[in-house]
This record gives sequence, structure tokens and C-alpha cells, in this order.
Amino acid sequence: MASFDILLDENIEPFHDELRSLGHNATHVLDVPELGEGAQDKPDILPWLQANDTILFTQDDHWIGADSSDPQNAIDPARTAGVLWLKDESMTPGQQITAIRVIATLLSAADLDGEYVEVTKRWLDYIE
Repeated sequence: MASFDILLDENIEPFHDELRSLGHNATHVLDVPELGEGAQDKPDILPWLQANDTILFTQDDHWIGADSSDPQNAIDPARTAGVLWLKDESMTPGQQITAIRVIATLLSAADLDGEYVEVTKRWLDYIE
């Protein structure tokens, strides 16, 4: 299983301890002194992600670039180490953690670099 450096966006449940127990270097945006509550995507979070070569886990679709529903504020994932996009907001935190575990089993950090992966319940089909 790959080990990811992951920043959980402000709108994601703070389950970084569970991700750490799986071997990921995970932190929540609220726990990063340079970011914290109200951190803005382009002026704050994007430069932090780039400087720390960290993958973002978010439900904000403007992080998926051209496929965003908000093209004016879209951020090209190619400018990041990768984006895990929570497309299915009905997923429980436990399901999200399981999906990330499956993704880390099938993909490396290099596979995610500059790309986005949709986090949906489809990933749970890989668990038996």
C-alpha cells in the first residue's frame, strides 16, 4: 500500500488520526498553523500543498480543474501533488477512509501527481 501525504480540507471530517494509523502522513487544514479556519484555496492552500508536496482531500469540485462546476475558480490539479475529490458526499467517514485505503493499495503517490481521483462508493466494491 502506498503512503500518502494528505491534507484534509476544511469541509472534510477530521479523521486524520485514522489515516495516520494506516501509514499516511495526514493532517487537517485546521491543524496547520499557516492555514487554519478560513484559509483561502488559491492564496493559502495551493501554495502550501505545492511547498509540502501534499495531496488534498476535498469535496470542493473547483480543485478538479476543467471538470469543475465553477470554472472561474477552478484550480488545475496538475498544479498539485494530486487531489482526492469526495464526489459522493453521502459517504460516511468510515467509507471515505476505506476508499482512501483502497486507492492507496491500487495507486501510488506518483500515479496521483497532478491528477484527481473521484472518491465514491465504487472504491468500496474492491473490498470483500
